[in-house]
Amino acid sequence: EPGIGWNVADRLAKEFDVVVLCSPAQYDYFGRGKHWSFREDIKRYELENGISSSLRFEFIDPPFLSRVFQSEAFPMRQTCYYFGAAAWEREAYRIGSSLHRKQRFDIVHQLTFTGYRNPGYLWKLDCPFVWGPITGAHAMPWAFLAGMSARDKLFHAARNIVNATQMRWPGRALCAARNSSHLWVV
Repeated sequence: EPGIGWNVADRLAKEFDVVVLCSPAQYDYFGRGKHWSFREDIKRYELENGISSSLRFEFIDPPFLSRVFQSEAFPMRQTCYYFGAAAWEREAYRIGSSLHRKQRFDIVHQLTFTGYRNPGYLWKLDCPFVWGPITGAHAMPWAFLAGMSARDKLFHAARNIVNATQMRWPGRALCAARNSSHLWVV
């Protein structure tokens, strides 16, 4: 997913001014330090390949809930991951709103890590919104659960039920879809 986001942003920057809101790094907040640095990856890419001057990055530090719930060391990471993602998305919306007030965006694109249950909040800005590629709606075939560990059976059964419920529940995803100028669905 980061590769898709990078390629779309890089190509758009050849013709448009592009602001990318992203996390500066992937961390493990239970004492193991940084896994990798997006900031360093971008600097390395710029040195090796060059980056368009019309491509700008706004690094958004993950808030506390993101750091906890998205850490690989957190024992309930699979279950709580989206709570951490939503916390980061709220922070991205706060910063994106501030940037939009200073220099109006022509369009906003929620581009990576865009499962249908986590559309972010940038669709609330008063400009056209593009959402996608949207993923995450698939269900694990129930017959496949027979070959899984008890833990994986429980996780995938719960995920199937949550997916079926969330796809029919009028929540943030429905609001984002209704406020989108374009949906890009996988």
